[in-house]
Amino acid sequence: MELLKFEGVEIEHLLTHFVGNKTNEEELILSNEPTHVDESTIAYLTKYFLEPFKAEFYYKFRDGDEFNPNKVFTIAKKLFGDQGDFVNDSQSIARLLFDHMTHPKIKSGELNIVYMRDVIFDDEVVTAIGVFKSENKATFLKMTQKDNGFSIGHDEGYELKGIDKGALILNTDHEDGYKVLIVDSKNKNSDAQFWIDSFLQLDPISNEYVQTAQVMSMAKEFLTSKMKEEFELNKAEQVDLLQKSKEYFNQREEFDEEEFAESIFTEPEHKKSFREFKNEYKDSLTPSTGASDNETEKVSRFPISEDAVKKKQGLFKSVIKLDKNFTLYVHGNRDRMKQGSDPDGRRYYKLYFDREK
Repeated sequence: MELLKFEGVEIEHLLTHFVGNKTNEEELILSNEPTHVDESTIAYLTKYFLEPFKAEFYYKFRDGDEFNPNKVFTIAKKLFGDQGDFVNDSQSIARLLFDHMTHPKIKSGELNIVYMRDVIFDDEVVTAIGVFKSENKATFLKMTQKDNGFSIGHDEGYELKGIDKGALILNTDHEDGYKVLIVDSKNKNSDAQFWIDSFLQLDPISNEYVQTAQVMSMAKEFLTSKMKEEFELNKAEQVDLLQKSKEYFNQREEFDEEEFAESIFTEPEHKKSFREFKNEYKDSLTPSTGASDNETEKVSRFPISEDAVKKKQGLFKSVIKLDKNFTLYVHGNRDRMKQGSDPDGRRYYKLYFDREK
């Protein structure tokens, strides 16, 4: 089932502001009236705002208190109840962002605050608030037909492939801090964490997709790095373990750490090493969404997400590259492949098969 759908979304309110970097002595320019959008542009604009969002990783607003309230959450809660003061509320969000634009590498850009209806989430029609920041302009050519030919010029604008930074606040689970989707397509380093941690003050919501993706990444890292280094596995042995791991996630409905260890490893020292690595990995785990350390629940058993397996199973590539001459793709029974070396010291593989295709 597709969890999030944007077909039929209606933009009800839209204001655009310019938010500069205060450390670089750039300005904050606030709009006092709604942004005009040509009727023929609305579909493109909606695609630009919403297409980058995927229903995989969710956040929620962090709890605040009377001395340190979560300001964006407070404004969002007000807007979901009443949009009568949308201009001032959108300006407040822009001011908050400006106050957090203190790192010299954070780019300035246009900030669009959008209130929209008819977002479909988990088969429910909800309203949503979008906080969309556009940073990286591209130059494009304009070819215009004249009476007897063409003229060519250029202009600058934003590519339709999507916004640079975004937050989509869904009007659901408000008592738990709403559900929030994030886009930060251009910045993956710690300097960019102001968007999630400082400005929006969000915490990740652990779900089946997140848990499955994380444990698959953990298993792959153990098999290809730690285990190879600690036990000096040859490539064929490593491929065998990768294949078993891939089959485990494809065939099970639930992940269980102990069952995984027993299913994949035969040697006691391999199982022990895996358990130690798993505990170390979890203690420093950072979700690919950009969440900070130690925010992930330490779980040892959870339902496996089919969507996460489909997307992440490429981690377990069963590939053996032999010099520059051959590449072996191993898809099945490791027993049909034997490794050896001849009297001259040249290494070889024997492959056993029933028929050639």
